[in-house]
Amino acid sequence: MKKQLKIFGFIYLAFLLITTISCGGDDCGPFPDKYNITSFNWNVSDVEFAEDFYSNNNITNNEVNYSNYGIVVKAKTEEYYSKIFNLNLTAKAYACSPVPPTTDDKITNIEVIINQNYSSTFLSGSNMAEKFKAGFINEQETFESMSLVDYINTNPKVSREFILLLNDAPLENGEYTFTVKITMEGKTLDYFEFTTNSITITNN
Repeated sequence: MKKQLKIFGFIYLAFLLITTISCGGDDCGPFPDKYNITSFNWNVSDVEFAEDFYSNNNITNNEVNYSNYGIVVKAKTEEYYSKIFNLNLTAKAYACSPVPPTTDDKITNIEVIINQNYSSTFLSGSNMAEKFKAGFINEQETFESMSLVDYINTNPKVSREFILLLNDAPLENGEYTFTVKITMEGKTLDYFEFTTNSITITNN
């Protein structure tokens, strides 16, 4: 009788272990642990930075004050496995609580070229990166902002989303466009550029 109870107990424990590890079947992993950047999407928005967050609103009447002019850049990504997983019991148990994938792709430079005469200092074709601020989610998953030049100098890993906020008023109210050139050390992508849509930027 005792032998039968031991066998039953072993089978029951084995059943609990298997059902815990299965964690819902195919949805339990393993999961990709890395991603690389394949391209970017972007849009111009009415943006405000706070200490630890930002607001992102649609521009109305195609006009925005320079202090709220923001270029929102979102990475298009491809997830992958950085190593071959050892599919043992421990690995499967941890697979039920996957860690968000990270990237090794890094930004080496960002230029923000103005395509019209913006001021007496920044004529058409000038790089205005020093007049922008960068907002991004850091590796601790919290929002952070700093000057774009300082951000570039940290040789940062590419965030899934970052924002370029203009900090310099135009000499005159007018329609302006910027060409953003992103240079990277990437697994798939090394360079990407785009030109923003024409928006009226005001200086008051």
